[in-house]
Amino acid sequence: MSTGKIREIADACVRTDATAVVFHNDLTDRQRRALSEIFGSAVLTIRELKEERRANG
Repeated sequence: MSTGKIREIADACVRTDATAVVFHNDLTDRQRRALSEIFGSAVLTIRELKEERRANG
């Protein structure tokens, strides 16, 4: 992901008061931490959401 795209997402988070950003691709823990700091919100992946959904039935 380019620096410009990260800035664009961060701006959208501020404008929309987002509490989470969901990515289609898996992220490393380091990527997740860095993006969460930049965005000021939780960073999740589709895989995590699906796993949580299965666990909670």
